[in-house]
Amino acid sequence: METVLVATADLLESIDLNPTDEAAEIAQNIAAVLATPKGSVPLQRDLGLEMNYLDAPNALAVMQLEMEMTNALDAFEPRAEVSQVSAEQTDNGTMNPKVEVMLNGG
Repeated sequence: METVLVATADLLESIDLNPTDEAAEIAQNIAAVLATPKGSVPLQRDLGLEMNYLDAPNALAVMQLEMEMTNALDAFEPRAEVSQVSAEQTDNGTMNPKVEVMLNGG
C-alpha cells in the first residue's frame, strides 16, 4: 500500500538523527531539500532549490518554486513520487512550500 506524505520546510525545526520509520526519514529529507539553496552544499552543489524566484512577482514565483521543488525531489529523494506541490502565500509576502508525495519504496 502506498503512503501519502505531506512535507514542509518547517519539519527541520526538530531534526531527528534516528527517525523511527522510513516515512519520517523521507519527510525529513524532503524538508532538507526544500530548505537548502542550490549551490550552498560543498561537494553537492546541485542539492536544493534555485533561489531566482525570490524577487519574481508572486504568481511567477509560485510557478517557479513549484517547478524547482518537483525537479529537486525527483533528483534527490527517489523513494517519494511527487503528487502535488504548492506554496501558500502569507500576507507579509512569504511563501510556505508544501509537498504531497506518495512513498514508492524506490
